[in-house]
Amino acid sequence: MNIFYLRYFVTLAHEKHYTKAAKQLCITQPSLSHAIDQLEKELGVQLFEKVGRNTTLTHFGEEFLVCAEHTLATLDEGVETIKKSAAGDGVIRLGFVRPLGIKFIPQLAAVFLKENKELVIIGFLPFIYYIFDYASTKFSNLLYSGNKVVVEFMGFAFSIGYLIFLLVYFKESEKKSEIRQYSDRMEMQLISLQKEIEQVRNSEQTLAILRHDMRHHLNLILSMLNQNHPEKAISYIQEIGTAYDDTIVTRYCKNETLNSVISIYKTRFLERNINFLPEICVQKDLPCPDLSLCTILSNALENALHALEHTSGEKWVSLQIMQKENLLLLEIKNPIETMPKFIDGIPISDKKGHGIGTKSIVYYVQQLNGQCHFSVEEHCFVLKIILSRCI
Repeated sequence: MNIFYLRYFVTLAHEKHYTKAAKQLCITQPSLSHAIDQLEKELGVQLFEKVGRNTTLTHFGEEFLVCAEHTLATLDEGVETIKKSAAGDGVIRLGFVRPLGIKFIPQLAAVFLKENKELVIIGFLPFIYYIFDYASTKFSNLLYSGNKVVVEFMGFAFSIGYLIFLLVYFKESEKKSEIRQYSDRMEMQLISLQKEIEQVRNSEQTLAILRHDMRHHLNLILSMLNQNHPEKAISYIQEIGTAYDDTIVTRYCKNETLNSVISIYKTRFLERNINFLPEICVQKDLPCPDLSLCTILSNALENALHALEHTSGEKWVSLQIMQKENLLLLEIKNPIETMPKFIDGIPISDKKGHGIGTKSIVYYVQQLNGQCHFSVEEHCFVLKIILSRCI
């Protein structure tokens, strides 16, 4: 039966006029008349009869109108439900015992309503339940079969499997937690390094201003001496010297960003009475991005700083950076007292939260298609890095 014919029939039954019904349905009157004729032929009864200019329902038409309206209402409701479900709007009915409704079900509903990856797990719950039900049924059948091997070892096998699942799950959770901590620390370290570089650059600007005003300072000191005020002149000279000490940035090379990072760690080494031996020979333009190189260098110097904190003998750090055409060669060396553990050529630490700097170095070197080598030579920890020009 044609659904459109049902809609035409219902509309004509309410309008009781072919012209008005055709106009409401946006079709011609002959098309409406043809549809009603076809419907009457299919049913084998007359649905309408003429009463003057109007059209009224017959006894059969009144009975069929109730069924037609119910059918169309059910069909429209089904279409609307499908559209809502497709749009993610629908109703989920849960059946549960009352104790679960106090805490567990509200928490489960909150997780479900929250857009998160955990929804995938919830989506798999029916499948998991089916597998569990099937396995438990099979297991029960095997137990009732009286097989000795099954009775003695099946439960043990299930327990071992469950323990393996727990171990894998917690191991993965621990890895995810470590990755999150590593990402957070790397972000904090980059932000801290950027702030320190900015402070050094501000100090360079201050130093440039002091140099520019040096002529004025000298004239003022000369004036004080001519007026027989040597104490004021000495005090003023000391004040200028303090300002220079606070803003001094050592120029190791033509690259300002590299100068800033090395100056920052030179200050840290001096504060801890560590002898710093830099040897830098690079151009202004480096074969790799400045920020990536500074991240690698800062992590390497930071590792050396931490290692020397546990060293009782002579404390020193050697830094060599050489540029040869499209290659950048780095070597950081510092004395150690305890031999580190190596896995696949990379030093590792048993202490929680340690070893992140080394992982960062390896990560950024690989991102730059470079190579790094960790070794111990004559009681000294040596890190050698080769970086090539990024294409």
